[in-house]
Amino acid sequence: MSQKLRLESTLVASEHQVHRVLDDEAVILDLQKSAYFGTEGVGRLVWEKMQSPITVSAMLDEIVEQYEVSMETAQDDLLVFLQHLLDQSLIKFAP
Repeated sequence: MSQKLRLESTLVASEHQVHRVLDDEAVILDLQKSAYFGTEGVGRLVWEKMQSPITVSAMLDEIVEQYEVSMETAQDDLLVFLQHLLDQSLIKFAP
């Protein structure tokens, strides 16, 4: 049974990827699929934070603190982005 993504969820980057930060972009290589992904701005910040287990709510607080965005907009956008990363198996739920 798959877990539902919630603000209380703790996430972490999966082990089957390597990444580099180049200027404002995070470049991610999925070692299982041999596929590259890139994300910049807020996505780069989120990716860097997920190198260690972190809750969705803690990521949301970071985004609202660092960028001029409402909590509601940040939450909606973050949940969509995180679900995409989960769907691509680039991140996982931490125990």
